Amino acid sequence: MKIEFLIFELDNQKYGIEVKYVQQILRHSVKEDESNLIDLRKIFGLDSSSAGQSVRLTYKGRIFRIRTDAVYEIRSFDKSEVDRIKKNNYIDKLFYSAIQTDDGIIVNLDIEELLNTLS
Repeated sequence: MKIEFLIFELDNQKYGIEVKYVQQILRHSVKEDESNLIDLRKIFGLDSSSAGQSVRLTYKGRIFRIRTDAVYEIRSFDKSEVDRIKKNNYIDKLFYSAIQTDDGIIVNLDIEELLNTLS
């Protein structure tokens, strides 16, 4: 079974979000309501930056955005390639898996856990 992920970068780390949650990739700054913006830099304790792209996501009828430094591609992986991460602290709860690729590790965000943390 294949799983598709949108791959994006934040502070030189590649992350993934399952494509089923992605509604739109905004390749330029768009003036939108900031109330639906999730600041991953703040959550991860990173320096503020003017991130280059936004991804609009939808989950259970809720629409929200995350800012990224760059959006790369959509990639498919066999379910067997996706390794589960042991969840033992706050940051780990936001991830649910990691994928080892030839060009590094892609850490995949757990959208449900992320939204529950912010609610």
